[in-house]
Amino acid sequence: MGGTEVQTRVAPLANGNFGGSGLQPLDDVRAQREQQAGTITELREDLARTRKEALEEIEAADAKADREREAAELARTALAKAELRLEALPRLEAEIERLRVALETAQAGKQAAEQQAAVLAAQEAAASARVDDLVSRLEIAEKRAQEAAQEAKAQAAAAGEARRAGQGWPHLRSWKQHSANWVGFVTPWTRPKPS
Repeated sequence: MGGTEVQTRVAPLANGNFGGSGLQPLDDVRAQREQQAGTITELREDLARTRKEALEEIEAADAKADREREAAELARTALAKAELRLEALPRLEAEIERLRVALETAQAGKQAAEQQAAVLAAQEAAASARVDDLVSRLEIAEKRAQEAAQEAKAQAAAAGEARRAGQGWPHLRSWKQHSANWVGFVTPWTRPKPS
């Protein structure tokens, strides 16, 4: 209520004019008081509501600050881990280089071993072919030796029979010729050397 309104209401009372009833101004004052009490109650409710909202906003701000502190702590931890990884990077690069050199060495060794294995396989094949050739030659030589031994037995048997019969060695012209026949004789103990 403004000051002018109060003066207009109080002025008739000051002049002794109570407007017919002596209780009218008192009723007006009571109504004003009730109106003011209602306004005060509304103001108190508004103040309580504003205070409650302010407390809720403060709690929300505190919770947000806590979350931001936790996020900042997580970020610091992640940064520390990243820094440790960065510090370990030169060691990892050195280990990678060492492993690369070891791999190249192993590959070179593998290639050399494969080449050596190929050479040995070729040598084995050649040796096997030589063995097969020698076995074939040996079989031929043994066959010739058996044939020569059979021929010698046959000649010895014929010579023995001729001697028994008293004929001697008439088919031989001389000892030289007889010796010449035995020069080509091969026994299993005197095999020819492979060429």
